Amino acid sequence: MTTGKFKNTTNSDKPLTAEERTLVMKDLYEVHDLFVKTVAENRNLDINKVKELANGWAYTGTDALKLGLVDDLAAWMKWKIIWKKMF
Repeated sequence: MTTGKFKNTTNSDKPLTAEERTLVMKDLYEVHDLFVKTVAENRNLDINKVKELANGWAYTGTDALKLGLVDDLAAWMKWKIIWKKMF
């Protein structure tokens, strides 16, 4: 029993209806597109390159550095020092 048509859409005990799946996928694609656009703009990367990279793969720090996704690799202690300086 729910109070709205889509209230139990995220209930993992029931499969999604075709309509629910369409709505969820629409939202996922919208968030993914925003993520790709934000990365491309903030990393000064070609949006098509970012689209290729944004495939769900978890890159190692070394690979992320080579691909221009991060500026530097930092060990835990270095990160703690940087964090303290920021805040």
